[in-house]
Amino acid sequence: MAMQGGTISTGTVDGIARITLDSKPGNALDAAARQALGVALDEIEAALDAPQPPRGVVLAGANGLFSVGLDLRGLDRPVEGPDLATICRRIELLPVPVVAALSGSAIGGGAELALAAHYRLAAPAARIGLPDVVLGLPPGA
Repeated sequence: MAMQGGTISTGTVDGIARITLDSKPGNALDAAARQALGVALDEIEAALDAPQPPRGVVLAGANGLFSVGLDLRGLDRPVEGPDLATICRRIELLPVPVVAALSGSAIGGGAELALAAHYRLAAPAARIGLPDVVLGLPPGA
């Protein structure tokens, strides 16, 4: 598994699959990023049947932050690609440990993605927030 794109990069080292969010601005979870996450999860799920399956997954963000969540610029259009809830559920159901490596901010949908992982490791500067609550919305609404 090795994919390099404009939204995520993936790879496997010593049996650990790595998915790195890498999109501008702020590793936002726009349609392209969600589509790329879906493809990466497809590859991990397929690799589980391989002779040497991945023993775990690390989900991280590039450029000193995890993710600022959904790209609000696309809210005026119908959702394209997999929705965030589907991506999160697929992560939750993986039969190998998934660790979210948090550096910088995990906001809104980024926090939801981190919470879908089985474990979270946070750098001292990491910040997790669910700003939807301030608007009276439940997270994930």
